Amino acid sequence: MDDHPASLAGIRAAFAGVAHIELAGEARSVHETLRLLSGMRSPAEVLVVEPGLPGGAGLSLIRSVARTGPAVLAVSHATTDDAILDALRAGAKGYLTKGASTSELLRAITVVAEGGAVFSPAVAARLTAFFSARHLGPGPAALADLTERELEVLDRLARGWNNQRIAKDLVLTEKSVRNYVWRVIAKLKAGHRARAAALAREAGLGSAER
Repeated sequence: MDDHPASLAGIRAAFAGVAHIELAGEARSVHETLRLLSGMRSPAEVLVVEPGLPGGAGLSLIRSVARTGPAVLAVSHATTDDAILDALRAGAKGYLTKGASTSELLRAITVVAEGGAVFSPAVAARLTAFFSARHLGPGPAALADLTERELEVLDRLARGWNNQRIAKDLVLTEKSVRNYVWRVIAKLKAGHRARAAALAREAGLGSAER
């Protein structure tokens, strides 16, 4: 979703002739986007959003669909720390600048659709500098290595949930949750559960109210 016709045209052009990606629709407002998503016969896998829409509309849309809708890829001119972190905290799985090439955009959509996270080089550099300067936990490379399910488990670790509650919420067995927790700890090089939860909170996870 974007409110700039040129941006929509650019994305539309990027999809032209790409066999494995279908452009299901385009919209210029939150209401129009939600109506489009709800009317689809087959659920969309990825929603491309400009997070910097006036009045916080972009971030509001990301929050609305991130939990139950398609994976969100943020695409924006903004590369400030606040703009990037706000989008990721809202639930975006990736963040590209609008100067990204067609190949970068298509690759990012594929990665996000498969449950990964992806960032433009400039965005990754800013995130790395941000986390390094403040010792705020996992940088983008570590987060990008987590699958969508691992991020869901990590988010709940950040809320202080035990395995039983996580299993019930995600409809998993407690054994599966334990396995996910250990994989997350290993990927983040956290050492133990409490450290992984702390790193997740510092990276902006665990803030959703339940």
